[in-house]
Amino acid sequence: DSGCGAWLFEPESTNRITYSELFSDASWANSGGSTITNNYGISPDGKQNSTRVQGNANTIIYQLLNSPFDGARSIYVRATSGSGNIQLLSHNSNTDNVFEIDTNWKRVEISNASLINQNFYAVDMRGAATDIFDIEIWGCQYEIANSLGYNGEYATSYIPTENGIKTRNQDLCNNGGDVSL
Repeated sequence: DSGCGAWLFEPESTNRITYSELFSDASWANSGGSTITNNYGISPDGKQNSTRVQGNANTIIYQLLNSPFDGARSIYVRATSGSGNIQLLSHNSNTDNVFEIDTNWKRVEISNASLINQNFYAVDMRGAATDIFDIEIWGCQYEIANSLGYNGEYATSYIPTENGIKTRNQDLCNNGGDVSL
């Protein structure tokens, strides 16, 4: 706000989603008759690698996690046309997972919602709050607390994964001045 630059120092964090951009991978379950189109549009990273989901009131896309932990979840989403509400990042029975979207990319997040049967629901269109069924998604992330002090209460910057989980090291600044700087 003052016109001065700023640094973002983040804690160590691990994205536990094994394929954060490829929703057609076998690690993602897709049920309810949806159509998944890889490399559909331009994602927030500027590449043609977003995934289009053409769903209906029965569509769910989820990944089984071998972890009962709650944590921060995030995903980039936009409508292919128009605007509306959609349920993301959690089972449709939860109440903190309804997001209003339009044709602009938006990173949505929730923290500490319970995992149902250890499933991470990236998209759950079964909820009554969902009224838009044609979307693009990209950059899914699930983070939990770690031993270095990160408590999983907020989503950190995106950590892409492919064929396994990935950890970003803690950001450090050496000889940068006193603590107030």
